[in-house]
Amino acid sequence: MRRMMFVLGAALALGVVASPASAQIKFGAHADYIAGGFSDFENTDGDLSGDFGIGGRLAFSPPMLPIAVYGDVTYFFPSCDAADCSYWTAGIGGQLGLPLPVIRPYILGGWQWQSFSLDLDGFESSTNNHPFFGVGVELNMLAGLFVEGQWEFPDDVEGLTENFSARPFVLKAGILFGG
Repeated sequence: MRRMMFVLGAALALGVVASPASAQIKFGAHADYIAGGFSDFENTDGDLSGDFGIGGRLAFSPPMLPIAVYGDVTYFFPSCDAADCSYWTAGIGGQLGLPLPVIRPYILGGWQWQSFSLDLDGFESSTNNHPFFGVGVELNMLAGLFVEGQWEFPDDVEGLTENFSARPFVLKAGILFGG
């Protein structure tokens, strides 16, 4: 009888104290700034120095775990003399963070696809996929404000210049809703 009372008491205590374990699905927008890589490229035929972009993010965080997975897309606004130039990225990544109530620092890593087009002599467009790694912090107050920096490791871009190597550091800031 004592065991039965103990089990019922423990179940009642857990039922009162425990919060619902629902999955955390978040969505939001972010702005990006490229601090290296493509912003350094200029030549006489055109300029792919657009270092500002905007995009969206969808994230999933399992309940009671300090991990999250996310996908994001960013379109950059290159400033170029050519009539047809564009640069966008899409990525999927994971985060491992400290589950603190107000501020959540995290590390991140994942895989990114990038595509750019520049109408120049000898170069038209290119796609590339590569890993990225970074660090970030999320403020969990009214909405999930976040700031993160990530290092990208793409292959050298053939056809732009002989010395060009795009190894950008991208600074992202945004807001996430939901959960």
